[in-house]
Amino acid sequence: MGPSFLARHILPAGTIHAVWGMINDTAANAVLVTDYLPDKDKWDEHSTTRRKA
Repeated sequence: MGPSFLARHILPAGTIHAVWGMINDTAANAVLVTDYLPDKDKWDEHSTTRRKA
């Protein structure tokens, strides 16, 4: 598998994170690995930066 990335999606009910993996080096062939609701204790108020432990 190629590179992967975390995408933040803002929905009316809140924010979700989705992890995508690319089969090769082009985004044309990507698969959804997982998605989750970011824990507010672990992420900043915009859900873009993970808080330090």
